Amino acid sequence: MDKTVDRAIKINADVSHQGILIFTSCRGKAEAIIDYYSRNYGYIDLVKSKNNMWINLLDGRRVKWVDPTEHIRGYQCSEAYIDREIDENILNTVVMPICIFCTRESIRMI
Repeated sequence: MDKTVDRAIKINADVSHQGILIFTSCRGKAEAIIDYYSRNYGYIDLVKSKNNMWINLLDGRRVKWVDPTEHIRGYQCSEAYIDREIDENILNTVVMPICIFCTRESIRMI
């Protein structure tokens, strides 16, 4: 899986996308990360509903939970939390193309 991550990451210092995406099917993992940001950073909005969870931080970043399925295409992010239990096909064809503006250091496996 790490080779796939290394292959798919494109480092582009000139472009800054402020989104942080949490790729997991586990609501508990996503909620723990959102709670970390709500406790440690100032925020404008915090939404937690059955199928949606995100926080808008005062510094302009948005941290959003996305369930990794074929239907999440179209997102872009500069930082990502990726669940180690994601299917490798979904990781290769859906998640990693979304992480086009991530660096190796900005991807955290959870």
